Amino acid sequence: MMDYTTLVAESKEGQEQPAKGMQSLYEVCQQVVDGRMGRGKRYEVAGLLVVLVLAKMAGMKSVLGKACWGVLATWDIRSKMRGK
Repeated sequence: MMDYTTLVAESKEGQEQPAKGMQSLYEVCQQVVDGRMGRGKRYEVAGLLVVLVLAKMAGMKSVLGKACWGVLATWDIRSKMRGK
């Protein structure tokens, strides 16, 4: 029986090793290259990806569901920051 609880990082010779320690989800998403055209960019790609991942973790299955979840979560966070 194989033990799936331990992940072993393998690398090819000459490849740069990632820094020790963990990165935040946002830091990882910042490494994604934004392939969108310059026109119409309202939000940075890293922020959008974080919202999509969190929405998926919250159980949203469709892109529309994730978008709605993102809007509602933003409103909730803003209201809590205002003390309402």
